[in-house]
Amino acid sequence: MGLVCMKTGRMNEAISYYKKAIGIDLLYEDAILNLANAYTWLGELDSAFEWFEKVLVSNQRPASVHFNYAYALLCIDFSVDLARDSVGLHKGCSV
Repeated sequence: MGLVCMKTGRMNEAISYYKKAIGIDLLYEDAILNLANAYTWLGELDSAFEWFEKVLVSNQRPASVHFNYAYALLCIDFSVDLARDSVGLHKGCSV
């Protein structure tokens, strides 16, 4: 159900389903990774990183986790660029 909710843009509902699944099986890596991805999509990057770190510790498929983790890091960089642009700073300048 979580994937269906994500694919239809209902991220908060997807998060609820993923948390329920994780409550049943604390090591359910697909649910943990998808939960992190849902938080990334919502822009709640602190929560996303918290869940990425949990799955990175024991993941059997590190490439997929690292790819999604990197995407979330790019979201931070993109946010910083937007902040710089909004106040007229150029790359290389501190915010």
